[in-house]
Amino acid sequence: MDFAIKERINDLINNGYNFKFGDYISEGFRIVQKNIGLFVGYTVIYFLMSSVMGSIPVIGSLASIVISPVLMAGFYIVAHKVQNNREAEFSNFFDGFKDFKEIAIAAVMITLITVGLFVVPFLLIVGVDNLMGIFNAYQEFISTADPYVFEGVFDIFKERWWLIFLGMIPAIYFSISYYWTYLFIIFYKLPAWEAMEASRKTVTKNWGIIFLFLFVVGLIGGMGIILLFIGILFTIPVMTSAIYASFADVTKLNYAEDHDISEHLVD
Repeated sequence: MDFAIKERINDLINNGYNFKFGDYISEGFRIVQKNIGLFVGYTVIYFLMSSVMGSIPVIGSLASIVISPVLMAGFYIVAHKVQNNREAEFSNFFDGFKDFKEIAIAAVMITLITVGLFVVPFLLIVGVDNLMGIFNAYQEFISTADPYVFEGVFDIFKERWWLIFLGMIPAIYFSISYYWTYLFIIFYKLPAWEAMEASRKTVTKNWGIIFLFLFVVGLIGGMGIILLFIGILFTIPVMTSAIYASFADVTKLNYAEDHDISEHLVD
């Protein structure tokens, strides 16, 4: 990790930072409004590509673990250009593929960690026998469409819901903590594991408010579904631009770039 980047991250961890919740959401709307046509066009492509991958059994689902973050990176990259009044082209949405290797490694590791932290406690709490009962009920439901086959399943969850919730906490913690990983890879060029650790350590400093922020921007992204899915072409770019804005402000991304440029010019 570059020394200057390491020092900046350590400063965030040691001294903390202000998280301007409302400002980032407003900035997300402002960024998208400045180039709405470009964002909407790419969102259509993003969903088409995601649908194609989702339609391929097994292989498509596995591929989406890696490809989806790379495609999502395009929103962050163009949001960065628009925020800094730089010319953005449609091809820039695919610049995430320049960091494909590190994004792919991070995506696989994050999936293994978060899924593992959910599945293992779930198996221990629910039990393998009960899990097989849930699976059998699901199979029966597929063939009969009878919702009453889940009656026994609901009893299991009613008895152990608080244990299941407690078991989910580690998975929830890491899924939020790793949320800035791909931005550290894209903008700071960190290797996958270093980006994951940088994200975890910085997010943990204000984990609660960032969890609430991601929940709210997730609601904004989902609001488009209410508008016959058409609105999602606008709300998804707003969601991703707000996430970018929060990262850029907290890590002083734009200041860092200007500083690096000025140093280069002096040399």
